Amino acid sequence: MKKIFAGMVLLSPLLMGGVAEADTWNNGGAPVTTMYVYPTYAVVVQVALAASSGPAGSCVSSNAWTVVWSDFDVETQKRIMAMLVSSQVAGKSITTVISSAGCGPENIKKSTGQLKIE
Repeated sequence: MKKIFAGMVLLSPLLMGGVAEADTWNNGGAPVTTMYVYPTYAVVVQVALAASSGPAGSCVSSNAWTVVWSDFDVETQKRIMAMLVSSQVAGKSITTVISSAGCGPENIKKSTGQLKIE
């Protein structure tokens, strides 16, 4: 567990780079129940999510959010996927920062790539 936490701490600055200060809404944290991974994006489905306000509030209100792979370099894509899979396998809650710039694919809330396993 200490290794996972240390890895998350080391990855945090890498995952947070280039994110606008206004991107502060989060999904409230919940275990991942299902993931749909597509070539250009992933949809992460959780047990329950907090409602978003601002521009992200106009996205489809659901228990899901997206990660758009083209927003990140290949190494960051791998780290994000590893965190998502680790969270799901361990049954741990994961929290993400939701973009204030609008919706992602399928008109679902879009993650900035900032993730926290709880």
